[in-house]
Amino acid sequence: MLDRDYQIFDATLLGLLIKSVSFFTSGAILIIAGLAAALGAAAEVLEITTQVPYAVDATVITIQIKVLILISVFIYVFFKLAWSLRQYNFAVVMMGAAALEFEQEGEKKRWANKMGIIIDRGGVHFNEGMRGFEFGLAYLGWFVHPVLFIAATTLVLLVLFRREFRSNVLRAMQEWDQNI
Repeated sequence: MLDRDYQIFDATLLGLLIKSVSFFTSGAILIIAGLAAALGAAAEVLEITTQVPYAVDATVITIQIKVLILISVFIYVFFKLAWSLRQYNFAVVMMGAAALEFEQEGEKKRWANKMGIIIDRGGVHFNEGMRGFEFGLAYLGWFVHPVLFIAATTLVLLVLFRREFRSNVLRAMQEWDQNI
């Protein structure tokens, strides 16, 4: 990045990352607001879930507890995504502060390594926030039946395992990394 004449491409890529993270961070806030409304309307939520075939009998208190747990999941998601967003913003500031010419030997490499660490950490927290979204969706099965919750969680785990360890994208990145 620091060796390029024009760093517009790098700034654009960081801007796209920031927009993506901002979208999901806003979504987490909206979900929390919707869940807060559901908490206040637990009786209506109970009425809806009792109409679902094979749904387990519940009470208003159990619905409220489930909604509170789901709210806590999405609060976690919000904080992970907000921290990711902040780290990407730190990277933008560092990019703007990068000197065009470095005086000491190795200074450019140290600067690039620091930028890489900040961007990497932003990606890690973004991924953790996204996993929270995915497990939050699986958690919705608990409102109907514990077996549905277990099945949905297992499905999320299998999908995440495949994407993290067995995907074509991962293989392509590993092959690319070996050719460098």
